[in-house]
Amino acid sequence: MKYTLTINGHIGTVVVAWNEDHYEAFIIVPYKPSRWINLYTCDKDKATDKALKELKIALLRCGMC
Repeated sequence: MKYTLTINGHIGTVVVAWNEDHYEAFIIVPYKPSRWINLYTCDKDKATDKALKELKIALLRCGMC
């Protein structure tokens, strides 16, 4: 699953993927290194919500660069 958000002119992407027994998210935003984060859930809907929240936070931090 891949999602894209734009906040304050910054475009970011998150890819949500299943990894053996839990979901992880790969976050890509400007001015920051891309990274994988553990979403600590096995539920697809919760994983998507958490991933989008993490992406939003990362994009909001881009304005602080």
